[in-house]
Amino acid sequence: APLNVGATGTTATRTDSGFRIDGVKDRVEAGAESGAALVVATRNWRSSPSQVATDAPGVTVTAQKSVDMVKRYARVQFDGVEVAESAAVGTAA
Repeated sequence: APLNVGATGTTATRTDSGFRIDGVKDRVEAGAESGAALVVATRNWRSSPSQVATDAPGVTVTAQKSVDMVKRYARVQFDGVEVAESAAVGTAA
């Protein structure tokens, strides 16, 4: 099935300096071990990917339990995370 960008659960709102990201990503592989995440958020009903540092203010990373003995997962919460316009990836920005 095609991606329903309206159902990403994460939004990117334009600000004077770039974007504000709000929402949650669940079951992020290696989320607790990564220094950055590629976050796909909804902006103006379009997919808007941005690179976000996992130690940025407003980002909360919580390790999740899994039955997979190899892969590690995390829940990543974005609460008013400010990202520069230059953090946008690709042509969707």
